[in-house]
Amino acid sequence: MKLNRGLAAALACWLWLAACCGVVGWRFLQGLPVDTDIQSMLPSGGGDAVERAAISSASQAAAGRTAVLVSAADEQTVQAAASDLEADLAATGIFSPDRQDVEATGHWLFANRNELLCQSDPSKFTADEARRTARRALADVYSVSGPVTGDLLRQDPFLLTIRLAECLSPVGAAQPGGTTRLVSGRIATSAFRLDAQASVIKAFDGWKAEWAPKGVTAARAGAVFHADAAAASATADMTLIGTLGTIGVVLLFFAAYRTIRSAVQAMVLVAIGLAAGLGATLALFETVHVLVFVFAAMLVGIVSDYAVHALASGPATNWAGTRERIDLVGRPITVSMATAVIGFGSLALFGVPLFQQVALLSGVGIATAWAFVLWVLVPIDKRPKNADFLRAWWTKLEDIRERVKIPAVVAWAGVAVLVGVSIYGAMKLSYLDDVRAFQPRPADLVAEEEQVRSAGYAGSGVTFLLSVGDRAQEARQREEAALAQAPGAVRLLATTRFDPSLQRRAANASALRANLYQPLLAEHAANVGLDPVEAAAPPVSVSADPPSWMADLSGEVDGQHYLIAPLLDPAGWTGPTTQGVRLVDPALRYSDAFRTYREHALMALAVAAICAIGATLLVYRRLAALSILVPPLLACAVALLAPPALGFPLTFFSFAAALVLLGIGIDYAAFQWEAGLQHDRWTAVAVFIDALTTLLSMGLLILSSTYPVRSFGLTVTIGIAAALCLSHIPRLVAMRVGTTGKT
Repeated sequence: MKLNRGLAAALACWLWLAACCGVVGWRFLQGLPVDTDIQSMLPSGGGDAVERAAISSASQAAAGRTAVLVSAADEQTVQAAASDLEADLAATGIFSPDRQDVEATGHWLFANRNELLCQSDPSKFTADEARRTARRALADVYSVSGPVTGDLLRQDPFLLTIRLAECLSPVGAAQPGGTTRLVSGRIATSAFRLDAQASVIKAFDGWKAEWAPKGVTAARAGAVFHADAAAASATADMTLIGTLGTIGVVLLFFAAYRTIRSAVQAMVLVAIGLAAGLGATLALFETVHVLVFVFAAMLVGIVSDYAVHALASGPATNWAGTRERIDLVGRPITVSMATAVIGFGSLALFGVPLFQQVALLSGVGIATAWAFVLWVLVPIDKRPKNADFLRAWWTKLEDIRERVKIPAVVAWAGVAVLVGVSIYGAMKLSYLDDVRAFQPRPADLVAEEEQVRSAGYAGSGVTFLLSVGDRAQEARQREEAALAQAPGAVRLLATTRFDPSLQRRAANASALRANLYQPLLAEHAANVGLDPVEAAAPPVSVSADPPSWMADLSGEVDGQHYLIAPLLDPAGWTGPTTQGVRLVDPALRYSDAFRTYREHALMALAVAAICAIGATLLVYRRLAALSILVPPLLACAVALLAPPALGFPLTFFSFAAALVLLGIGIDYAAFQWEAGLQHDRWTAVAVFIDALTTLLSMGLLILSSTYPVRSFGLTVTIGIAAALCLSHIPRLVAMRVGTTGKT
């Protein structure tokens, strides 16, 4: 019956793995479900729901803007190169040239020309301004190159459409002439998806390979190029860290167990955990952030720990039966698994999409690996042919470890150093919450972006004016009132400049009638050769659909309507005093959110510690077993205080690392406790190997070019070293308990 249960458990493990692999294969066949958006590292819950939605809309609109400034030696070449680039980008199916938006906006301006003004205040459209408008129209009519047709003049005698197009720029882009051309537009999908980046970069690189030999150069601006650079950096990190970690763990396992099979088993177990975790994550999330794969290196250390103890139980027991070996390692591995899953699960409480994905991938991966260790790995790890040699080698390792005696004075000196560093770190405590410092921007892209902006391209600002109202018309009125307070140097892309409130439309129309049409139309008609009867008739009214970009700057959440007005040039403006309107800087909002989450991280760590206390008491049923928690808690304290002493500020990710460190430290301590009860020697060797595998995986995150990942790795590295040094505490307590029988 026991054998049947074991076979059923093993079969369930394989079926679960097959299902997870099926999800992974299915999702990747549909396209790369991977994104590189830094916003996935940002909190998504809590705060103002309207503001969160507005920040998301504004960020997507800004991220979608893409521009390339094409330069060449002559006008003919630059025109051909720019046209070719626009065609190549449009062929991707996700790039829409601004030319299409300009045409749609032109139709909209023409349809609404008699209810729109260049002036944000209708009272500023005075009689003098009206006469200047009439003179400009007359000059355009008789200009050699003027874009005026007879039909346009009959329907729009004062050429208001042209004036509105000149003063209201919906895309914030100038069109350079001479030997430069600007190719600009919007990416329909997220610029942070790897497949979107691959399409745009492939089109751009192909175009550049064709035109660069002809002397054509290009300067780029847009989130898609920065996202591609970030993805390349993350891929390089993942390759470096993953390769070094894998090679290190394989060599370590071979050195410890003297067989290739043990290294292969450990790597297969890691792969199983990763596959299961990734399948579960892709089943619940539309995309997975690329940094999740960097953080996934943590599984190498944790999962290989389980393999270390499971495989070490072979030579330690002379490859006893499956049940005896499971009884030996099952309880501490289960405690480790439960506390590690709790630690990772705590990451999900912060409402950060990236850490929700890390928590799910790691939690499911660790639980799956735990099940495979107990019901698959241990049963198939039979006594090898060269068992005597392998057991003798392991005994030699135990002898070497046992001969290593640390003098009491050295131990106390080490404690004094840790205490001193921690005290100094507490005095130098500093934090980094600014999201703009999390990921470096490539200098070459920043320089190119400046070049594009100097040519007149304003793109779409990330900072924006947010106007909120119970009704759409109320939100419009509030935005109009706020715009009236903006200094003249401030440039905004405001929806109400193109689609005003009903009250503003009526005021604009009245100003046009009173100052332009009624006093000047007859004289103007005679000057431009219009039929007097035709000119006296009311201007023709037409209808048009609003351009798509306007829809991106408005929305509704929980019955509240909002408008977004991106600042193309803030000019130092601190915002209006209008009720229901505020200036929003997403970077500051996210930095404030990270500061809040960092301040609450200690609470989450305390909750995880309490849960660990409950799990430890539930499994061991004695108070003395709480000594298992002493090393990881002290290690967490040292790991959080040592970085400031070394000049590294703490981030929210440092505290997230402490949550993970708690679970790993309990792993070491739990096995040392068991070793103290049973007076064995093999555990000390296994725990040392555990620490090395963790440092070869999570510790290598310190090599990342992204500071949050680096701070995570630094915290774990310091904490693992401290946890290893302190793990003898529960061993000594357990030996005392085993001798006296006291709890």
